[in-house]
Amino acid sequence: MQNANESFKHIMWKVLPKRDFVQMHLLRLGAQLAVLPYNKGNFSHAEMLQSLEIDSGELCLDSLQKIDRVQVRHAAHNIMREARMKRFKTRRKLGEDFKVDEGGPAPGRFRSGG
Repeated sequence: MQNANESFKHIMWKVLPKRDFVQMHLLRLGAQLAVLPYNKGNFSHAEMLQSLEIDSGELCLDSLQKIDRVQVRHAAHNIMREARMKRFKTRRKLGEDFKVDEGGPAPGRFRSGG
């Protein structure tokens, strides 16, 4: 699981790959462009274009919304998977704690005195 810094860096390096040298003004612009999807999702790019009076096509808007939906669904699935693994490990640990000792009483070993 990524922490917030790793998550932002992942977006940042998608905008500006590490291997490419850029000047400071492009680095700042890249950081600002990475902040938008980090805070508000990919649809924020369409909002930015609209504020610059650049019309985004319908396909662009649909694609950005779809990307956001897929990412949210993927994150929810990962959270469920992590919770499932945690429950599994807890159950397994509880099962190990309650194992029957070989020398102690167990089902079928109890004998009544008589």
